[in-house]
Amino acid sequence: MEFTLLDLDHSVGDIERLAGYRLLRFKGNEFELVRNVGQNDYLRFHLLVKILNGGDRGHYFDLSMENSSRSRNAISKGFLVEKEIERIKESLMKIQE
Repeated sequence: MEFTLLDLDHSVGDIERLAGYRLLRFKGNEFELVRNVGQNDYLRFHLLVKILNGGDRGHYFDLSMENSSRSRNAISKGFLVEKEIERIKESLMKIQE
């Protein structure tokens, strides 16, 4: 599920720390972060972050939930994904205030 937070002046390191994710890989201005839901490797949230350049200051996010190591098993809609988006937004907006 995609969402954008404008006027967000966080580094990817800030996003990792504040939202409780860890960096998986990066390329250019795109970063892939993950957060385990339980003690096993899966279920886990997978967060793609793109830093917006140009006139907009902020970040584009794409969140999905992986339930196995095969990417085609990712879930991008539903209650748990929506709840995680709200948690991320709250975590990142606290420091902005």
